[in-house]
Amino acid sequence: MSRKGSRCAGTSRSTARRRPAATSTSGSARWRSRAFPDGCSAATPDGGYRGKYTVTGSATYDIDVRGATLRGRVVDADSGAPIADASISLSGKGATAFSNATSDSDGRFSVPALLDGAYTLSVHREMYSPSSQPVQISGGVAADVEVRLEGGTAATIIVTDAMTGIALANANVVVDSSGKRIGGGIARGDDGARVWLRPGRYTATANAFGYTSGNAELSVPGPPVRIALAHAGSLVVIAKSSGAARLRGGMAVPPSPGVGGVITSVARLLMFSPGMNPAIENLNPGQYMLDVLDSSKKNVIKSVPVTIVPGEKTTVTLD
Repeated sequence: MSRKGSRCAGTSRSTARRRPAATSTSGSARWRSRAFPDGCSAATPDGGYRGKYTVTGSATYDIDVRGATLRGRVVDADSGAPIADASISLSGKGATAFSNATSDSDGRFSVPALLDGAYTLSVHREMYSPSSQPVQISGGVAADVEVRLEGGTAATIIVTDAMTGIALANANVVVDSSGKRIGGGIARGDDGARVWLRPGRYTATANAFGYTSGNAELSVPGPPVRIALAHAGSLVVIAKSSGAARLRGGMAVPPSPGVGGVITSVARLLMFSPGMNPAIENLNPGQYMLDVLDSSKKNVIKSVPVTIVPGEKTTVTLD
């Protein structure tokens, strides 16, 4: 692979008919190859660049990575001093989905291979309030940006098991303001997750595998907030043949911005194979209905009532 005519050291792409995706890493670059039947393929490096290429069989292809480079600098809003080790993320829609970078000792950063489009630049650094701003790439050109971070106040969120009261490790925490995600982190036991924020009121939402999500109001400055999560249930479908079903019902749960993984009252389409299928995890406890669908996936053949119990696995056998 190359960028602007210069080969990216050690990177290559090899593809063959109907082979699964493969990832190769060299130096600081990682490239993901997606193989398709002869005639087309796509290659995606971490950071979201994607291109289409015509292939005729197994071979090594040079891929020229094109796009704008966004350059910027992160500084302290009060002193103007550079901020090193700030986490930079750039998210957008379309061909370039995401990119990540870290500011250097002079506060500078660069994000390469950005296709034209609208992006959101988010910057996080411990002891500073998170910052986000829109970025527009047009005509292969990206204007330099300066990000001024304001000092933040530490807020701690501790996530616990609702039954035992024991603090959970590796629980995901998202903090939002008026439905907009502004920060988050991983809660690690009694230390919880620490997020640096401007003074104000926020909503903290927690999610952990095997549990339903939970949320709590967060005041900054203020004492640590504890979020107790209840155990979720799971469902295993055993079938004699392949098919589709729709799972609906359950206990409705308030929406959790930026956090997924818990199935609520919204219907969900399930595909199953002969035999025992993988468990559907993180189901909210409650009453559900499993509608078995015909080949069109539009008409219900039969409906099976399902009860999901906290912390337990429910098995349903389809004739």
